[in-house]
Amino acid sequence: PWLPCPWLLPSLAPPGFGVLSPPRSPLPVSSPASASRPNTPQPLPRVGWFPRGCHTPAPPRWHSVAGRCVAAGKIAPSHTIIAPTPPSGGGLRVASLRIIISTTFLIGELTEILIFAYGLYMVGGGTYNLNTMEQKQYFHFCADGEESRNFIICEKDYRANFNLIGVCAANSDVVVLSFSIEDSHPHGLLWGTLSACLDYVGKYEKQYRHYAARTHPPGMKFEFKCELYPINDEQYLKNVATYTIIQPTKDGKPIMYYDYPWGTGSMYFRKQPYTPVWYYDDQGIIQTPVPFGSLTAREQRAVTHSQILTISEEWLVCNGLILPSNYVDVQRFESIYRTHNSFRVFTSSPKKREEIMLQAMADYRGVSLEDLEARRICGEVCKQMFGFRDPRRLDAPRRINLAQQLRRQYRLSFRQLSSLVYVSEIELRRYVPA
Repeated sequence: PWLPCPWLLPSLAPPGFGVLSPPRSPLPVSSPASASRPNTPQPLPRVGWFPRGCHTPAPPRWHSVAGRCVAAGKIAPSHTIIAPTPPSGGGLRVASLRIIISTTFLIGELTEILIFAYGLYMVGGGTYNLNTMEQKQYFHFCADGEESRNFIICEKDYRANFNLIGVCAANSDVVVLSFSIEDSHPHGLLWGTLSACLDYVGKYEKQYRHYAARTHPPGMKFEFKCELYPINDEQYLKNVATYTIIQPTKDGKPIMYYDYPWGTGSMYFRKQPYTPVWYYDDQGIIQTPVPFGSLTAREQRAVTHSQILTISEEWLVCNGLILPSNYVDVQRFESIYRTHNSFRVFTSSPKKREEIMLQAMADYRGVSLEDLEARRICGEVCKQMFGFRDPRRLDAPRRINLAQQLRRQYRLSFRQLSSLVYVSEIELRRYVPA
C-alpha cells in the first residue's frame, strides 16, 4: 500500500532533509490522452529524500486504485523497499531509502477481504464452507435394493446398521436428518457439502462391508453399494424426507412408521415428553439410557462395530443402540415441512410421491423408463397373486410362478425378470418358457 500524499512526509525526515518530488522527465506517456504529445514531461513513480534548499517541483499526480497508487500511468507495487542509490550527475542528491507503509490502505484491503468472505458466506443463507468454498445442500443417501444381496439376514444386522449410521455421523462433517433401514438397503437424508457427504457414505459402506465379512456365513454372496443423490427442489426435498422414514413400513407390513424401530420416524412433530421405541427391550420393559463412556471397552466395540471409529463418551446408548437423538437434527427436518399438517399430507399420500421419487432416482442412475415401468408392473402382479407388492417376501417356487406370469403377460426379458424376482437368469431359463 502507498500513501495517497507522499509529499506530506517532511515530519518523518531526518534533520536537514526534506521530502521532494523528483524532477520531471521527458519520457513518453502511454495514456491515450497524451499519445499525440510524446515529449510531454510526466512525473516518475518515485519519491526520494533530498537536502533542504534544492529545487522542489510540484508533487506528482497520484491516483488511488484498488488500494494502490498510480503515477504516470503505472501501478507501483505494494510494500516496496528501495535500497539507497549513490548520487549521480554531481548533484547533491543522496541515497534514498523509501519504506512506504500506509495503514489506511492496509486496513481498507483487509476490510475488503472480510466483506468478500462474508458475502460468500451469506450466499444461500450462510451455506458455504469457507475452507473449501463448497456449498452445503441436501442429499438423498441410499442403495439400490435390486442390486443388493444379503444386506440383512438377521436382527443383529439391523442393529449393526442402525449403530453404524450414528458412528459415521460422529466421524464425518455431515448432519443426519432422517434415516431408515430396510431389509434390502438403507435410506437417509443428509445435509452437508458434497465432499463431506461422500466421505460419510464411503465410511458407512466400508464399515458395513467389514461387519458383513466378519458375521455372515462363509461363502454367502454379499453385494452392497451406496448411492448419493443431490436435492435441489423444495417439493422434491419433502418427498425424499417422507420417503426415508415411511418406505420400510409399506407393502402391507403391519407397522406404522412412528413405531418402526430401525428408523427415525418416531422423532418428528412429537409432543414432549414421549418415550422413543428404542427404550423398550424385547419384553416391553422401558430401559434407562446410559452414557457411552460408562461402558466397558468390549461393550463399546460391540456397539460401534469398529476398533477405529468411535463416538463421544457423552452420547446415550440404550439396549445396545446408539440413540438417534444424539446426532439427528430434528429441528431442521421439521423446518422442511414447517407445520404438522404439511407433514401429515406428505405421509398420508405416498403412492404418487413414490412414483416421483422412483422417476428421479431412475434419471440419476441412467435406468430406462422400461425398467421403471417393469418394476411397477411386477409390484401390481405380485399383489394380485399373493396379496403384497414385494417379491422378496416370496419363497423360491412362488418367485418362479411370478416370473412365469410376468413373462406370459408382458414378455419381459430374462434380465428384467432376474432383477425383479431376485432369481438368477440361469435358474429362470430352466423354469420359465422362452
